[in-house]
Amino acid sequence: MKAVVRLVMAQDAAVERAVCPYVDDLLVDEAVVSAEHVVEHFERFGLECKPPARAEDGARMLGLHVRRVAGELRWSRDSAVPDPPDRVTRRSVFAWCGKLVAHLPVCGWLRPAAAWVKRRANAVTRGWDDVTTDALLQSQISHVHSRLLAADPARGPVVLDRGSGNRLDRRQLDRGWSGHRDTVRWRDGGRLMAPARRCRSDPHKHGRGLI
Repeated sequence: MKAVVRLVMAQDAAVERAVCPYVDDLLVDEAVVSAEHVVEHFERFGLECKPPARAEDGARMLGLHVRRVAGELRWSRDSAVPDPPDRVTRRSVFAWCGKLVAHLPVCGWLRPAAAWVKRRANAVTRGWDDVTTDALLQSQISHVHSRLLAADPARGPVVLDRGSGNRLDRRQLDRGWSGHRDTVRWRDGGRLMAPARRCRSDPHKHGRGLI
């Protein structure tokens, strides 16, 4: 589907220059074209977008909740911290840890903590679906969960910068720290994306959409 999106973008030079596609998000540089123009362009090719959302007004972008706080654009986890699994198996522990760190470019102590929990789960189980009541593993899970509820490290400022990369991808997000461990720097081939709008696909409407 990414090839289809890029092919549609290529039909309009201004759209191709202004839009950065990432999974099911389109980041639009409105200094080049408006988000509404991008929506109309995709509709001409039978592809529908959800209404554009401006980051500074609060939007879900790249799996993160982005909003302006006290004059600064900040990001945070887009969902509540998931509860630990009731039935503790290697599979359920790995799935829980994945939910804690998935889609997060920066999460401080949480990523090594998740690896710490998974390592213990591996040590006390032989198969993926073996149930364990290991006290140490239960203690580790409880510790990580309670600390998360008290202070989730998945948050920080967003720095939108003119970089040298040619695409907005996870590797750039991971490398994009700027003086602070929780800072995310977004680059898009030298195009400044803020205040960008997001056109997101609606795959449920008429069975069509961008992916």
